[in-house]
This record gives sequence, structure tokens and C-alpha cells, in this order.
Amino acid sequence: MPSLSGIDLVIDQRLGANQNFSSSAISFIQGGGIYFDVAWEWNNGCCNASRDKRHAKDILDGLGITASGVMTFDGTNNPTRVGSRTLSINVPDTSSGVLAGSSIDYSPLSGKEIKFGAAGLINTLPTGCTGLVTGNSLFICDPGHSSNSGFSGAYIGIADVNAFTNSGYRDTTDNYALIEWVVGLAGATVPAQTKTVYFPEDTVIVAGEVYKESDLTAYMGNSPTGAKKVLAFMPLPVENINASGTANDFHVPNFISPNIWQIHNGNSSSYAGSNDVGMDYCSEFARAGVVGSCDKSAASTYKNHYLFGSELAAIGSGQSESVQTSRFLDFHSDFYLKPDSTSFKKREIPEGMSMWWQILLPWSAGATSVGVGLWAQLSFDDDYDGTNDNRKSQSSLLNVVISNLFPRRTDTTRYSEGDTGVGLDAFHFASYQQYFDDSDPSVTYARTLGPQSYFSTLECATAHDSSCFWGASNANYQPRGMMITNSDPYKKSDYTVPVSYSMDSDAFMSSGLNQGLIIQRVSNGSVGAMAQDLSVNDFRSAGFYASDANNYVGYFTGIMEFDQSGNTPEELAIVRSNGQATFTFDDTNDFLSVDAPLTVSNLPSTGYTNTWSDVKTGSLNLKFGDLNNSLAKSAYISKEVFAAELQDNGVQIGGSSGGTSNTKGVMVSWNTLDRQDYDLFKGDESQLVKPAVIPDTEYSQWGFWAMSSLDVSADAGTQTAGVHMGTWVAGEALDQSEIPTSGQATMSGAAVFKVASRSRAGTDGEIYKYTTTANVEGTFNWGASGYTGNIAFSKFDVGNSDFSAAGFTSFAISISGSGAEYSGSWTQDQSGGLYREAWLAGTLYGDDAPDESGGRVGVSLWSPSQDASEVNKIFHAEGIYLID
Repeated sequence: MPSLSGIDLVIDQRLGANQNFSSSAISFIQGGGIYFDVAWEWNNGCCNASRDKRHAKDILDGLGITASGVMTFDGTNNPTRVGSRTLSINVPDTSSGVLAGSSIDYSPLSGKEIKFGAAGLINTLPTGCTGLVTGNSLFICDPGHSSNSGFSGAYIGIADVNAFTNSGYRDTTDNYALIEWVVGLAGATVPAQTKTVYFPEDTVIVAGEVYKESDLTAYMGNSPTGAKKVLAFMPLPVENINASGTANDFHVPNFISPNIWQIHNGNSSSYAGSNDVGMDYCSEFARAGVVGSCDKSAASTYKNHYLFGSELAAIGSGQSESVQTSRFLDFHSDFYLKPDSTSFKKREIPEGMSMWWQILLPWSAGATSVGVGLWAQLSFDDDYDGTNDNRKSQSSLLNVVISNLFPRRTDTTRYSEGDTGVGLDAFHFASYQQYFDDSDPSVTYARTLGPQSYFSTLECATAHDSSCFWGASNANYQPRGMMITNSDPYKKSDYTVPVSYSMDSDAFMSSGLNQGLIIQRVSNGSVGAMAQDLSVNDFRSAGFYASDANNYVGYFTGIMEFDQSGNTPEELAIVRSNGQATFTFDDTNDFLSVDAPLTVSNLPSTGYTNTWSDVKTGSLNLKFGDLNNSLAKSAYISKEVFAAELQDNGVQIGGSSGGTSNTKGVMVSWNTLDRQDYDLFKGDESQLVKPAVIPDTEYSQWGFWAMSSLDVSADAGTQTAGVHMGTWVAGEALDQSEIPTSGQATMSGAAVFKVASRSRAGTDGEIYKYTTTANVEGTFNWGASGYTGNIAFSKFDVGNSDFSAAGFTSFAISISGSGAEYSGSWTQDQSGGLYREAWLAGTLYGDDAPDESGGRVGVSLWSPSQDASEVNKIFHAEGIYLID
């Protein structure tokens, strides 16, 4: 441990750290220091807390307080300590008894409570220590205890890392008062002067050639003046090896800490289950015939899971030495062939992932910006096979990073004017939703859990004379890689840590992460021909995508989930555009902004939904990105490849008083993925039947969005809520003069919906939430004073037996319009007492004639009569469609 000379207080918030500083801590406490320490955690000591337990025992043993063999820790998850729980603080009696000799003033703790995120239990404390709450999740070893001698400081232990690190807990009145008391024990008052001590664990070691500012100048100097380059990086896989047995090891999703991922997946010691949406880095090689098996139980085939990482590191000039995208190859449109098709032999990127596309601007000594970047993952996993079963078993993940490279000397908050080269300021947001099977003995009924959100600022590891990039000995000075970390160990500003929140456990988690990026070569349009970088024009050329408009209009839809205490299922609401969302693209600075005015409304009233009390309704005006990159980050690589961060501007349902650090979220285009997830649009694999998919359009795009809000409503009280896998569609709208006045047009495509489905007669918590699809056909009959037609949906969520029984898998909605916008609705009763309803709003897209059309659509199946057999059933879907 670094020298503690002149320091009165140490707050050791490390969790699972392997470095044992007990000897330094013992001397510190003996000399009068106050040591506040994470000694244990919930879930039987999650995140390697067994190390913290060992360190705590070592410290206490060294102080003469016999802890080894006496102090015992509970492995159960006590519900009184999980999910924002509060416990009264027990004020020790110093008037008599074992603490009669204490000089510590405990009176500030009178009447106080502590709010835990998720705390562990300590069954037995050693003599000389006193529990401050029932279950000893907070305790103190007072030097005035009758059994203690030889030290004048105090040891305070806690069994929850989140209570004082996460703003949802530390900023509560009593938790803040408690930490004030701790600081006061060190002879200070809040605000106190503090000294941040970084332990070796915080240091990222990067091995590679130093990449100097002069290298970047030389590299970008090879371009024509003003030209931008686009580099393709790929993340090095991160494996979770904390499971029991190598057969249960798995690769976690990129840029999410393995500690956080495994805990939020409900199991701290083994594989999270078959519905894993982490990357599968072996199957692509097996499908292409490169390897024969991906069996993890045998050493001879386990190694095949590392072949992807090996190819990443090769960085050769040939096709076989780079993990590449098919984005610029001729067989791009054949993506949805059966996976053993020969076209997959050129696709080594796992399903559901993109390259990390990074723009580099021309570099000069006075540069103030270096370029934006983007990486994304959209993954789905369920039992649906195109015709049979259903999607109720679905787990899904939206995972996006938006980056901005900048000259380090321009950010004097983090760096100094003498620091050369580039730094990274990136936004990361992920939203995960998991299916729980009732075959698990701990689960009483199958259902889909509430969303789990992950958000953080990402940076890269730098040094004084070495910036983000790794170098390499080559003639063209191309950057070779970056080390991504949650907090640059070199910077002078405060340490930043990723945070996650689970609606199911109501718990916050935090844990650091480090992940490397390695440069990859990219096909330049011919099979086998590789380029070291691309130009922005390669993405934005007319031959690649026809629209050159910088303004789009469109629609957002989704299902909002309102958090409930404990593992009670979330209450739900409809989210949809109440007009048109507007998109603005900036070709010069590579930014975009999106304004999305939404309405949040109730689901139809049933015996199940009419008991809900926490659903908030009203207007919600979301904004993503901005055109000067100051309010929220965005990355516009092309009209097909873009994403934007949700502005954290205090927006709420019915107001804007949420303050900062209240709302996180992101939107991303589907075509950002270099290899889309095959599980979303599934055909009949046994017959090599291609499913209907959203077409590869020229004037429109679609994608997904997600958000998480600590307090989503302007109403009194606090209501946490989120949207997982919402959908959006947008495009270049036609002018009135460009719409025909006679004739007919037909279009075809597909729709994507977020579904909430429940078929139980009782009132318990079974509810499924998943993403599904439908085929779509559109007919437009043009007229002099407007137009009519219909939008027909077929094979709508065909795996849902309740929906099929209601005869609702195929339906058509009549439409009418007089400009680019049109709308329609459809209702019909069914003899079984269920009411069927559907409605849509759409827009015609194109350059100078109706070429494509997209819109939002909602579908409900419910019982208005409250019939006893159907009263608690509900099916609702909100989504978008796109046809051409």
C-alpha cells in the first residue's frame, strides 16, 4: 500500500481485490487511523468477496482481535438486505458494559437507518467488535471495548460495496449522515480534505509500441487534405472463468464487467444458462468448416473458442488474417441463408455484432477533435425455430458504445497541456432482459425478468508520451489497437466506475473493466482484397445508399416497465410517438440529433392490469444526441450506421425536473451490425426457407432503442422505469407534389414488435416480454384528393398459441392519407370474449416518388367484459414496419 503518512481516514471500497494490505492497515489503525472496509458481500460473497473476508480477518487478528476461527459469514441472500432495503442503526451503549471505556460519540447515529443495495450477513463477530445493525452487515471494532488493547484507531466493516459508492444509496440523508460520522471519527468535518490513493489493481498494463503524436500526423498525412479515414477495430473477447468447470466457461458481452454480468444473471459461480447472449466465437468457424467441434469439455476442442482472438491478433494483409465484415462484399444481401451456406465462410464476425468503426479526422498540431466511433451488439436467444415453439423463452441484449477521440491537451480536467496524442471519451449503455424458466428450483413460475441496465464512461489507458493507440513498426504509421478501460489510470481527475441496475433485484452493482481493441483490415469490395482503412465516402456513397437527405422523420415505439419492489413483476405501459420523430444528420462533424416526442399510456384494462398503481402516463419528450456533441454523444458513420446517446436533461413523464444522472439510454440502427442476429428473422431451417425480413432500403432505416430512468415521472415520489428493445423507423419523407394522383403501388417487407404476453388465469406474476416479427404487404391506391389502401400483416407472432387461437396471426388495416403521412385502425370482436384491436400510423419515403414506407403499429388482445376465464389474459405489441 502507498504511504499513509499524514492520513487519518482510509475508506477501502475495493471488492474482490487480490492485494492484501492488512499489514499496512494494522499499523495505520494502531496509530489512531480510522479504517472503513468492505468485508463481505451478498449472494454468498459475490465478486470474489471471499478475498475481502480473508483480508478483514487478517486485519482483526493483527489488532489482537481473534477473528480467524471465530468470525463466521452467512451465504444466504436475506430479503431484508436485497433491493434498496433500510435497516435501523443500533446505537451502542457506552454508559456501561463492554463499551464503557469508549471515547467514540455514537449519538449522531441515533434514529438513523442505513440503505443497502444488497448486503451480506455476518453471523458471528469476534469479541471486541460490535454490530451496528441486525445481522452485523455494518459493524465497528472500537478501541475502547473492554477486550481491546494496543490500538487507538477503529476498524469499521460493511458487507455491501454499493451503500456508499452508488448515488442511489450514498446520497440518501441517513447514509450521508453515517459517512459524515465516519469522517468525524478521523477528526474532520464534511466537506473534508481527501487524498485519493490508487492501488495497483487500478493500473492497466499495456504492452505495445508507443504510438506518438508524430505517428498520427504521419498516418493522416497520407490522405488528401480534409479527407477522413475510417478504421475497423474489433474487441478482444473477455471470458468468464469463475464458473465451476471449464465446460461452463463463457465469453461475456463486450464492455460489461464479468463480475457484474454473472451476478445479474442470477448465478455467481456457474454458467448463467442456455439463454446466454454473450458472443459465441467458435460456432462461426464450425459452420464454415474451419473447426469440427466447439465442445468445451474436451481440451482438444476447447481451444477452438480462442481461434477468433488469435485471428484478431494476426493483423495480416490477407483475408485469412483479419476478422472481417461482409458489408462491402457482393453477397451482403444473402445474409439470411441457412448458417451452413458457403456465404458464411467469409463471415467470421459473430452474430449480432459490429466492428468498432472509428473515424479519424485530418490531424494537425492545433486540432481540437479527432473523430467519432461506434460499436454495437443486438442479440436474441429463444426456442423459436421459424415455425414451432414460441419466443416466450427469449433473452435479449442491446449493447452500444459511442466514442469520441480528442487531443488530450484540450481536456485539462483529465490531462495536462503537455500531454500529447489522443484520449478517448466514450459512452456505453447496455440493456439486458432475461427469461427465467420455472424448472429452476428457485423460480415459482416462468417469466421474463425486468430489464437490467449497464452504463459507464469508457476511456483508454494512456501515459505521458503515449496516447490511446498502440503502435507498430510499419511504414504507414497505422494505429494497431487501444486498451479500453472504465478509467484511464494516467488521468488526474477522479476514478470513474461502471454502474448497473437490475429491476428484478432492485440492486445496483459496480465493477471495473478492461478490454483491448485490435485493428482489422477491411474488404474493399472484392473477395480476398483487403484495405487497411476506408474513407467516409465508402460508407456514404450513392452506390451504397441512395438517400442524400440530412433530415428524416419517423416513429418510436416500445413498452415501458415500471420497477416494483423485490422480484414482483414490473407494471407496463405503452410508449409510442405522438407525432413524428425528427432526425438530423451532420455530414461535416459526423454527429446526429433525434427529437422523439412520445406518449406513455395505459394498457387495456383487465383483471390483471387494473390492479396496477405505479404506471405513470403522459407526454415524454426524448432527445438523442446533439449537433455539437455537448449534451449527448452521437456517431454518424453513414445513413445506415449510426447511434446516439439519450440526453440526460431531466426529462420525465409530464415534466423535466428529473435533474442530471437520472436518465440513460441509446438508440442505434439495425444496419450498424456487420452481422445481424439470425435469431430475430427466422425461417423454416429444415426447408432452407428464407423468412420475410425488413428490406435493405435506400431511403429509410430502422433500429432499436432503450432507456433507464431512476425517476421517470414528475409526480411526487420516485418511480424507476425503463424501456428495453423499443423500436424505431425513419426515412426521407416525400413532398405532397411527389405523391401520384392515380394508379396503384404494392410494397412488401416485415415488422418488428416488442410484446408483453400473459395467459394465466390467476393473478401471480407470470408475464413474458420478447421481440417478435411479422410479414407485411402494403397496397396504395392513389387518388387526386388523397389515397387509400391497406397494410396487411401475416405470420404475426405465430408461435404464441393464445394469439393463434384468437385468429389474430393475420389481419389487414385499412389506411387513408392525403400527404406523406397516413393512418388506420382495425377492431373486431371474437366469440370467446376477447377483443382484438390494431392501429398504425405511417409515412411514404423516397426521393421523388413513393419508393418505401414505414410506420408504427400497435396490437392488443384483451377481454373488455372481464369474463372469468379470460379476465387476466393480456397480449400487447408495439412495433414498427418497413416495406418497399
